[in-house]
Amino acid sequence: MDGIYNVRRMALLNQLYIVIYSVVLAIVGKGKVLYLLIVLFIVISLIFQSRRGKTPLGTKKIDVNTILSARKLFEEKNIRDYQMKDKEIMNDMQEQSKFTMYMSLGMLIALAYFFILWSKIYSIAHWVSGYVGPGRLALFLAFLLYFEGYSIIYLAFQVYALRKVDKIVMLNIPSGYIITEKGIVYKGLLGSTAIEFPLPSDIEISYNTKRGFVELIKKDKKTITKLRLYTKNPQKLASLLSRLALRSVSEKGRG
Repeated sequence: MDGIYNVRRMALLNQLYIVIYSVVLAIVGKGKVLYLLIVLFIVISLIFQSRRGKTPLGTKKIDVNTILSARKLFEEKNIRDYQMKDKEIMNDMQEQSKFTMYMSLGMLIALAYFFILWSKIYSIAHWVSGYVGPGRLALFLAFLLYFEGYSIIYLAFQVYALRKVDKIVMLNIPSGYIITEKGIVYKGLLGSTAIEFPLPSDIEISYNTKRGFVELIKKDKKTITKLRLYTKNPQKLASLLSRLALRSVSEKGRG
């Protein structure tokens, strides 16, 4: 599954970080250098994922300026004004809110484990040394067990959350967007994101004239990701996106 909640991919990535952290921590031990290294690894991993990552719709990330360099065809700035008029938006957020609640609970429990056992690392290493002998190997295995426990708790809650909801509808609503001949640039909480035309074949375009929005929809086995573009003229926007992205369009809520 290519969705944002691909548990297998996340688990493999977690294992890579766990091994790296455990090796480094076994060498430097607990101290000021340790905290600096953890911050460094987090920054490096975030940079790596941001450059190699994908947009919420699963499209490859592209530089915003590349899209903005083309001729502008459509723009909406006052998205919140249109969004406030949509009386059904809370119903759309129910499954997403339920999933987020389960994941937040899992995160709290995992963090409690993380801080409680942090002071027990050398006790764990002492216990492990009874099997492998004292030294760096015992400390490495202690950190490995420590991080594995945290990862298992978090991933277990993720699997539980995925099973408790029928379909996770991840609704992304930008605060503004621009459409050019090359693609879409939309503004979110963490800055601007660009989507290049044409859209992938698995992206659907749907619009609702009554509620005043157009949606780009990606469906996976367990998730449905929607990029909702509010506008005063959804039919015009849907027609424009269909022509540029070469995809079929479905209409809902005529009125």
